[in-house]
Amino acid sequence: MSDILTVKDLNVYYYMHRGISGKKEKLHALKDISFSMHEGEILGIAGESGCGKSTLAKTICGMNKNFTGTLILTCKSPQMIFQDPAGSLNPSKKVGWILEEALRSGCKEKISKEETEKRIFEAAEDVKLGKDLLTRYPYELSGGQRQRVGIAAAIIRKPKLVIADEPVSALDVTIQAQIMNLLKSLHEKHGISTIFISHDLRVIYKLCDRVIVMKEGRMVEIGDRDAIYSAPKEEYTKELLLASGIGE
Repeated sequence: MSDILTVKDLNVYYYMHRGISGKKEKLHALKDISFSMHEGEILGIAGESGCGKSTLAKTICGMNKNFTGTLILTCKSPQMIFQDPAGSLNPSKKVGWILEEALRSGCKEKISKEETEKRIFEAAEDVKLGKDLLTRYPYELSGGQRQRVGIAAAIIRKPKLVIADEPVSALDVTIQAQIMNLLKSLHEKHGISTIFISHDLRVIYKLCDRVIVMKEGRMVEIGDRDAIYSAPKEEYTKELLLASGIGE
């Protein structure tokens, strides 16, 4: 099985203004991150808020250029699914326009009107979003429907890699299960490699093949899901499992 992503000795830095003087302070956000991701797998990244999960996701997607180390992608333009679809969807535009913009964004070749409509309808069908919702605004949709729009926007360009950053944490339990089943079905139907980020290890267990555990910008542990959950090597992993109601 070939690798779709290789990360080696990745270090990410931020510069923050501190105090009244506004003096810049260098923040070491990610520290010596190394791992590879197999093509077609679902890789979970777990850890508490502020541990660097989202920073890692944005760096892989090219949204953060201030890093050292090696980051090799064998695919083009990985796409993001965000935690809060209400914040990532243009509230002044209808769903159809949002999907069309997602399709055309960064696309060098010209796409015909007929092809555009076809791709929009296909994406809507893939995420089980009724065509009647394409003429609505995001605020007219439920939270689960908005997240389906966000997923459709991420997959409409047929990416090989999708990064889902806490995509179900803002949803109730019933809708969480629906969205997770949807991500699983898209993975199986299109062979999309998926990085799934969550602070909840119960959610990660239901979806992922392997798991990375992070703490304070570092990788604490990486391994197959069942090995991590049944025999965690690190004390911090045990603490996370207990906090999620797993383990003893």
